[in-house]
Amino acid sequence: MTVTVVALVSINDDEPQALAEYFRVTGPLLEKAGAKIKKNFTVNEVVVGHRPAKTVFIVEYPSRAAVDMVFGSPEYESIIPVRDLAFTDYSVSITSDAEAANAPAARRPITAVTRLAAARAPCPGARLETLILPNWVTPPG
Repeated sequence: MTVTVVALVSINDDEPQALAEYFRVTGPLLEKAGAKIKKNFTVNEVVVGHRPAKTVFIVEYPSRAAVDMVFGSPEYESIIPVRDLAFTDYSVSITSDAEAANAPAARRPITAVTRLAAARAPCPGARLETLILPNWVTPPG
């Protein structure tokens, strides 16, 4: 069963080399996993609330195992410090369709949210937070 991942990111314009290095490593990982970037959007305007990120990527993976293979790989682990320079905001979530959301609670998929907890730009004191939540729970802002 395919898995759709939504990445909410803000690129750090001051770190183009870090961004290039991040994509140099993650591009082959996505290809190896059979993942495909289906769409990307730029957030132009926020009607209510605050802008969570400047760019939205929709990525389709062939399975949950493929998602885990990418984000749990040694290659990805090694690029995290570079990722933290390349992006000022970085959040990755697994989505589900309405049918899955209406399944009994014990069978509902979970959402994994990874956030870079930094003010505007990553710094040595920045930290990553990973939240594993049932899909009916709204992640904290």
